[in-house]
Amino acid sequence: MPTETTVRPFLLGLAFVLGGFTDYQHVGNFNRLHLAKLIFGDEPVTTVMRAVADLMQGWGYRSQTDADGRHRLRGV
Repeated sequence: MPTETTVRPFLLGLAFVLGGFTDYQHVGNFNRLHLAKLIFGDEPVTTVMRAVADLMQGWGYRSQTDADGRHRLRGV
C-alpha cells in the first residue's frame, strides 16, 4: 500500500510541527519527500531539491530527472 494513502505521513507531519519530532530513522521506510511537501509545501521543497541537485552535480554526482523535470536524488 502506498505511504501516501495511509495516516503515517500526516501523523509524522503533525509530530514535527507540534513537537519537533526528528527521529525519522526509527519510523521505518516511508516517502520522506511526500512528508516534506506536506509540511513545507511543494514549491519550497522543489526549489531546495533543485539547489541540492545543482550543488551535488558540481561535486561530480549525477541526479536523475523525470519527465516533469523534477530531480530524483536516489540514495541521498
